[in-house]
Amino acid sequence: MGGPDFDHNYLLPEMDRLADVFRLIHCDQRGRGKSTGNVVPEEISLQSEIADPDAVRAYFRLESLALLGSS
Repeated sequence: MGGPDFDHNYLLPEMDRLADVFRLIHCDQRGRGKSTGNVVPEEISLQSEIADPDAVRAYFRLESLALLGSS
């Protein structure tokens, strides 16, 4: 996931090496990177930060996921 000042592309192409073992889904956190459209800052909370990865998991109909974050 991309951080406040970056989108997920800063992780590429290094993270793509994991594609041999894992199905990769690159995304940016709500209100950051390429996920800034129509986001009201007040909508971002600890609860939304926790719920959003689970919504991505559900959207792709995945039973579980491994989440990788970096800073």
